[in-house]
Amino acid sequence: MKKFLLSTAVILSGAMLAGHATAADLIVDEPAMQAASTGVSGFYFEIYGGATLEGSSTYNGTDYDMDAAAAFGASFGLMTPVPGLAVELDVMKSGGNYSTEDYGVENYSLMINGEYSVPVNDMFEVYGAVGVGVINTVYYSDDYSGVGAGYQVAIGARAHVTDGVSLFGELKYQNSFSEIDANGYDIQYPTLNALVGVRFAF
Repeated sequence: MKKFLLSTAVILSGAMLAGHATAADLIVDEPAMQAASTGVSGFYFEIYGGATLEGSSTYNGTDYDMDAAAAFGASFGLMTPVPGLAVELDVMKSGGNYSTEDYGVENYSLMINGEYSVPVNDMFEVYGAVGVGVINTVYYSDDYSGVGAGYQVAIGARAHVTDGVSLFGELKYQNSFSEIDANGYDIQYPTLNALVGVRFAF
């Protein structure tokens, strides 16, 4: 009888320990499963500035030369499970004055980009990006503005300064898909922008 009770106690103790280990495993594994289900491996924030290069705009069917001007913006991105691939939300101001006037055209854009980067070595990488969104074109003043669909493409290089900080330089081309009605004025202003900035990764 004592042997039976002892054997039973040993079996029950083993079962309880096994159950406890299983529960502990579930507690450890569950957050990992939740993290994997988000599909996000990190995020980043960028600020940048530079210049809209000289170009031309179309105003009611006529082309006009545009001077260079300041350009700046910011973006917030998420790294995907695919190595090197990120999705980001990008805002930018670009544009300049007419070469013969003191006023001109400015573009304010909101784009969703896909960016793919390829490492060159432990410090440097090159990347390309393409995006679509909306452009608010302002001619002379806010009284003459309009919004239309647009796109942008960019190429650049990035240098990792620390684990969470990188410096980059890029060329970004942006344009609307068609002329934008700015309160009676049909305007299309494609811009090529030379930019430098900093990325903070988390």
